[in-house]
Amino acid sequence: AVFIERVSLMLQADGRGVNRGSSSGINNNGNGNDNSRGINDVLSTLGIKPGVVQSLLWPMHNVLLVVWMLVIFLSTFTGIIAITFKTMLLGSKRTGVTLDNIFAQEIRPCKHGAGNLCERHQSASVRLLGLALYPLGILYDLSDGIAAKVPMGASSQLFVASGVYVACGAMLW
Repeated sequence: AVFIERVSLMLQADGRGVNRGSSSGINNNGNGNDNSRGINDVLSTLGIKPGVVQSLLWPMHNVLLVVWMLVIFLSTFTGIIAITFKTMLLGSKRTGVTLDNIFAQEIRPCKHGAGNLCERHQSASVRLLGLALYPLGILYDLSDGIAAKVPMGASSQLFVASGVYVACGAMLW
């Protein structure tokens, strides 16, 4: 993704006369030849305009960003399930994390993040990822709703909610 972004910046800098100092991230390589000039020379010999390459790089950039967001969400989801299960088995004194903290600092923000991916201002690829991750929010609502119906204390409700979250999360995986 970094390579794609760098090539895109080089193509933009060459076509628009952008200052090639250190502030733009495009520097002279020391022998008087500019990297972006070399890329455009290669493209010109092939008969390809820089705008065509940029039109190809932008969707690739978006797809790689969406894949990166998916990796983050899935690793967070599996980490949440693992630490919740470990806390349920061993207790919060041994793991150092309470179930309340897991819900407040991990599960709820993950639900809000997945929901925000579906908003109108997001690109189409990000909205599709939001739709794919939408069951994470439903899973949270399910576990929270079941916990609210348990006629016990707050700690028992959190334990039940955590158990539902881990069990349903393991089944959805």
